[in-house]
Amino acid sequence: MQFRPHSWRVRDSFFERKNKMNGSCTVMFGDFFSHLAPRILVLFSLFSGMLGDCGPPPVLKHAMPYDPVKSIYKPYESVTYKCLPGYTENHDKNHIATCFPEAGWNPMEEFCESGCEGPRETRFSVVDDEFLHFYPVGSVVHHICHRSAEHIPGHPKRLAITCLSDYTWSSVPVFCKGQSCGDPGKPENGDRIILMDFLLKARVNFTCSEGYQLIGSPTSQCLPRTLSNNTVIWKPKPPICFRPTCPPPPEIKNGAYTGGKNGTFPLNSKVTYICDLGFSLSRDDLLHCITEDNKTGIWRGSVPECKAQCPAPVLPPHSSLRGGGDLAESYAVATTLRLQCIPGYEYLPGTIPTMRCLDTSKWSDLPALCQGRRCPVPHIENGRILHSDDLRLGEEITLACDYGFRLISDNTRRCVLKSGKVDWNTELPFCERIPCVRPPVIANGRYDPNPLDTYDAGSTVLYRCDPDYSLIGKSAITCIVEENGLDGKWDLSPPECKKVECHRPRVENGRVASVFQATYTYENKIEIECNPGHTLVGSSTIECGADSQWKSVPTCLMLSTTSKPTKSPTPTVPPTPQIPPKPDTVSPREDGTEVSTTSKPTKSPTPTVPPTPQIPPRPGTVSPREDGTEETTASPTATTPTHESGSNNTVGIVFGAVIAVIVLAALIFAAVKWFSLQGKANVPHAPTDSYHVVSEKDMTLEEKRTKD
Repeated sequence: MQFRPHSWRVRDSFFERKNKMNGSCTVMFGDFFSHLAPRILVLFSLFSGMLGDCGPPPVLKHAMPYDPVKSIYKPYESVTYKCLPGYTENHDKNHIATCFPEAGWNPMEEFCESGCEGPRETRFSVVDDEFLHFYPVGSVVHHICHRSAEHIPGHPKRLAITCLSDYTWSSVPVFCKGQSCGDPGKPENGDRIILMDFLLKARVNFTCSEGYQLIGSPTSQCLPRTLSNNTVIWKPKPPICFRPTCPPPPEIKNGAYTGGKNGTFPLNSKVTYICDLGFSLSRDDLLHCITEDNKTGIWRGSVPECKAQCPAPVLPPHSSLRGGGDLAESYAVATTLRLQCIPGYEYLPGTIPTMRCLDTSKWSDLPALCQGRRCPVPHIENGRILHSDDLRLGEEITLACDYGFRLISDNTRRCVLKSGKVDWNTELPFCERIPCVRPPVIANGRYDPNPLDTYDAGSTVLYRCDPDYSLIGKSAITCIVEENGLDGKWDLSPPECKKVECHRPRVENGRVASVFQATYTYENKIEIECNPGHTLVGSSTIECGADSQWKSVPTCLMLSTTSKPTKSPTPTVPPTPQIPPKPDTVSPREDGTEVSTTSKPTKSPTPTVPPTPQIPPRPGTVSPREDGTEETTASPTATTPTHESGSNNTVGIVFGAVIAVIVLAALIFAAVKWFSLQGKANVPHAPTDSYHVVSEKDMTLEEKRTKD
């Protein structure tokens, strides 16, 4: 991501050079062609678009682009690379290639390297150098002894290892010996398992004898005592083995328990209850000796009872005794009854068709056993099941058609039993397409008819008008389904084909800024601008309507100015004589076209203005009243007094200047048109990202800014 700003700086410098070229051209042609600067800028923008594209990006040995490679890249497009597996990115090198218009792809160098991962510590040594995630081949790091280990004489105190060509570290020989924690010993009624030795980082596991509970951690490790104390101890401390026992289990009526050794019940002991003849247990017959505090044993489980027979059961719905027959009045404990489903029904998944008389004198819980069989899944072309439960016996479904179709026949069916099998009570319905009538015919236009001359829901018809006619409304209408869901209708009324001609509008104190046309068609849009000293009220863009009238034509109102009151009355200033129009002003002709006048300022003798008597203040000025307040005077037109002396000379000078300005404007306009045609004929189109088209409106505004 470090290279992208450089690519933008290159592009910016390119445009700076281009702007300098434009400036030199302006100086060459002089003040007479200074107003052509915007058009010259467009020509240079078109020239810049002729620069060539780039082919595929550079190929790197250990990296590849993130995105798929294309055959052609536009100027200033970039390609970002990523490292192949097994290689690591060097952040100091560039990993982005950029296409430049003249130079092509910027040079790329390999930025992915391979090497060793960070070295690991050994049991008695640690890495003494700064840890890195990546080490190039040939890198060297050093090991030193752990703070709780001792250096073995005859070996270097700081051992070096090297990153080899196979990206592994050279082996670390044993040059340190860890301190010993000593034998941790065996817990009473337990044992220890030595995994290696008793030195630093060694582990020992502990177990307890059968019937004893281990209290503490089953594993200890030889570790430094504290961060500041290098001596080693076993952490955590070795556990102890404890043997909790349970008291004798409770006695029950009409039964007894079995288990235990010599009247004692150690941890994990189990006892089982049995009932006397003719009785059965009311619940589970097993108790288990456990401990919750590692000191005292308790029995887990509920003490059962011994009870007698069960009454006649209530069978689950839609079931009967297997093999037929009636139910007896009572059944002995542990009696099992086998059941079956009646015709039209089947077993629920996961159920067992049996009932058992429990020692509580109750039958095993079996609330449901059978469910109705499924009817065949109905398949309706262009239709579907709108509502259903499970398509089983006795259930009802509701059918519906897809959009654009209607159901023929009743929309409900019921799953019933027929000759021992389940099926729908009547035949399934079918779905019929919903049609629309032929589309309406319109005057001065037509639509493309369907080859089959049929129009179903979803069909769309496109209208088009004869030449010189405009289409008013939507060109496409679609056949949709009415609210009743049975009939079709067209979603919209057909459009109209009308002749629409809007004449170029006249705007008082304003003008049309768009390219001249004598007439405009439906939905054509033009831009309106106000003359200097006026403000636009409304939208600057207007549109030609279907009634051949412009929609919402704005108005141009004169700007009014006010000034703050001063301590003394403002002296009366005589009005100045009329002067020729400024260069680059636009005046409408009688035929609707616009004439742009441009002239250099000419020196004319300043007419002598004799003193005049007090006259009303000009529009927008503020004059103080007698009571001290200010009065603003505004009027749509200003009165220019007529000077008696020098008037004939002034009129002649003004008339001559106007004629000169008109002739000069015609010559400039012809030159601009010639340059524009030459540019369009000789300059190929360029990508839109290197230049932008300057509209007539923008050119006019640019000329005004240049003159100002």
